[in-house]
Order: sequence, then structure tokens, then C-alpha cells
Amino acid sequence: MGRARFAKKPCADIYCSEWLSYLRRLLPPALSTAIEFDLSDLMSRNRRVSQKASTLVHAAEGFGGIFYQSRHGSDLHNWALFAPFEFADSASSELRSDDSDFRSALKLLDLQFDPLS
Repeated sequence: MGRARFAKKPCADIYCSEWLSYLRRLLPPALSTAIEFDLSDLMSRNRRVSQKASTLVHAAEGFGGIFYQSRHGSDLHNWALFAPFEFADSASSELRSDDSDFRSALKLLDLQFDPLS
């Protein structure tokens, strides 16, 4: 288990209205099946849309990655960092099978943990 703080540049929150407006202007209309590009296009399973959005953020100055909410729940946060990257502060500890956070994550994702003996 661990935590880390990204060292260099901020991550673009591509689900916020400012970024959606920016992407709406730059994404080719052929990538979206909707009449007007919106958040549902980014969250769809059409990987071409999210890959193109990532390319546009990478080309923009001043961003070290992308922040977005998971399709599996708005309370789950994800970061995609552009290489090369470094962390300013990090800490980790041994992952224990009885850790309550670990167990909660397994339950949330409907996973089972079977440690190798």
C-alpha cells in the first residue's frame, strides 16, 4: 500500500467543463457518435476518443498527466502520468492480506485474493 505526490506539472482534469469545451473544439467530429461531444463520449468504451484526448493534453504545455474519475464510480480517482515522471513525496508499506483498505478494494471490485503459498 502506498501514497505518492506527483512532483512536476499538474494533471489536466479532462472531465471538467473547461477541458470538455477545449476538447470539443479540437476532437475530430468523426470520433464521436453524439450530435455534440460531451462527457459521455470521454467515458465511453470508444478508446479512440480517450486516446485522442490524451494526445491533445500531452501536446498542451504545462501538464504532466491526466486526472479523471473512474467509469466504475465517481468516487474512484485515476491519474495517467506522462513519462518521464517523478514523485516529490512517496511512502509505502507492506501489503497485508488483512488490511482493511485492501479488503475494501477487493470487495468494491468484486475480486478475490488467493496468496501464493
